[in-house]
This record gives sequence, C-alpha cells and structure tokens, in this order.
Amino acid sequence: ASCTISALNVAANNYYTTGSDTITIYLFHNQSGSPGSSSAAMTCPVTTNGNSASNTCTAGAFSVTGGDRLALGFTQTNVAPYNGISVSFVCQ
Repeated sequence: ASCTISALNVAANNYYTTGSDTITIYLFHNQSGSPGSSSAAMTCPVTTNGNSASNTCTAGAFSVTGGDRLALGFTQTNVAPYNGISVSFVCQ
C-alpha cells in the first residue's frame, strides 16, 4: 500500500534511575545510515528527567509505496537513566 508518513510519535518513561536524558529517534527510508546522520527521513527527540515525556514530530513527511524499506535508530545523551521507549508513525 502507498501512503504518506506524516508524523513520528515518541514516548519515553524514565523508570529506574533518574537523570536527564534526551533520546532521539531516527526513521530511515530506503537507505542505510547511522543515527545522528543527516540521512534520516525524519527525526524526533524526547527528554526525560525522572519523568515520562512524549513528542510528535511532523517535519520531513514523505511518501512510501509497497516494497519500500523503513528502519529505526536512536541516540541518547545519557546511558545512566533507564527509559522505556515507544515509537509509532502515522501513515495515511
């Protein structure tokens, strides 16, 4: 099926050790790349500090068709706080 990916939704829950952490999710389309590179089709950051947080990012919407490849990657600024992370995207 074809659609346009118009939003990337990210949520994080700082569930064990508290501390500030910014997690950035990268959505790649039909390409290889490493998190933090400019080759990601969409990126979305979320910051926790002993709490839960979420973000919806819409910059970089793009179209996909059947057979296209999508991949996720992430970076974080601090490995000490443990975060449960959920990611979804809107394809309409």
